[in-house]
Amino acid sequence: MLQKFHPLFDTPQGRAQLDAIDARLETALRKNPGPLTEAAAWFAYRQERIVEPGIEGLIGPAAVYHFGDVVRYIGSAADTMAGHTFEMPTPAAKRPLVALSTLGKGYGWRYLRALQGLQDALHAAGIKPDAIERFNAGCSQFANEFEAQLSAAHCVNAQSENPNAAIEAVRMFARQMLAVCDWLEMTRESAGAMELRRLLGEAMETLSAPANLPEKRRSKKRNDWHC
Repeated sequence: MLQKFHPLFDTPQGRAQLDAIDARLETALRKNPGPLTEAAAWFAYRQERIVEPGIEGLIGPAAVYHFGDVVRYIGSAADTMAGHTFEMPTPAAKRPLVALSTLGKGYGWRYLRALQGLQDALHAAGIKPDAIERFNAGCSQFANEFEAQLSAAHCVNAQSENPNAAIEAVRMFARQMLAVCDWLEMTRESAGAMELRRLLGEAMETLSAPANLPEKRRSKKRNDWHC
């Protein structure tokens, strides 16, 4: 929750600083830079705008709440690739790049922050250091492989030439989140892990069931540009 009186919001200098932070993000995201550049831009934006000023609402182990939003980004990417775009249809030729952009944002804006929260939660739960080292090693391996897949999938989908590469990126992120759920169960978030698994299962079912045209019109929850 944002503090009521903070110099970033209540002084001319602070508002100018906010404008500069927002401008850096907009510049970085301009002209479809690719999912890795987007992920880095969103991560830097969170650091500058929320973390460094000390206005992040839920910190420490509580920061694992970000995983819920990570799964929603995965679900949105799955919807896009399967053609379930409801009232805002995405042309088939653009679906891979849109889905990869969604994954990049979810990775940089939510996932990387959530990992820090999970590490804090594992320490708080008294998990042995060697187990936490395995957790960190697994996350590092995923990061290397996932970032490579995002980059490759972006390169081969200028005109949706290889949508399967984007689909594999969605699946990779979902598999990692299932692994994360195993670690969450070692903390106080076991109930949350069950819900995340359910949502991931729904996303993978969607990915395996392309929409029939014309699509059924459904209401879509409003999603703020920086949520």
